[in-house]
Amino acid sequence: MSAHHCFKGMEYSEDHGRMAQWMPLIMEGRDPGETVAATHMATGTDVDFGAVTRHLLKHLSGQPGVALSYSHRVTNLKRMPDGRWDVSVKDEKSGASRTLSSKVVFLGAGGGALSLLQKSGIEEGKGFAGFPVSGIFLQCDDASIVERHHAKVYGNAPVGAAADVGSTP
Repeated sequence: MSAHHCFKGMEYSEDHGRMAQWMPLIMEGRDPGETVAATHMATGTDVDFGAVTRHLLKHLSGQPGVALSYSHRVTNLKRMPDGRWDVSVKDEKSGASRTLSSKVVFLGAGGGALSLLQKSGIEEGKGFAGFPVSGIFLQCDDASIVERHHAKVYGNAPVGAAADVGSTP
């Protein structure tokens, strides 16, 4: 992958010393004979999608003609001949369903966005597939440890897990 321009600078290593530079807490105390491998991307970044969403919703809520509804699930969307979208929603609290009409629909990541993209029928929705990815997130409130950890580290999925599809040992 490192040959592709999107992954320029990605490094692979099985060297404990090199990996200790990348993720010291993960490597601390490991048996030097243990087989471990990692990739490192110095230009990697993370996005707090919750913060981005809250910022977007705050901005939108102040716009004329915008109404926000929480605790609703979009169950379907359909493009109408006039270009508008009929959006079917279900109120998760009351169970009531209704259909809204909108000039614009924004699909973010997660929460069934791929399914809605495919239901939209637009060209950009064709050729996509997805698989569930889940993880256990650990939180540490010990400042002396938090100050020493500067890496986002993902473990290897168990063989046969959905996230392992297409990986190589």
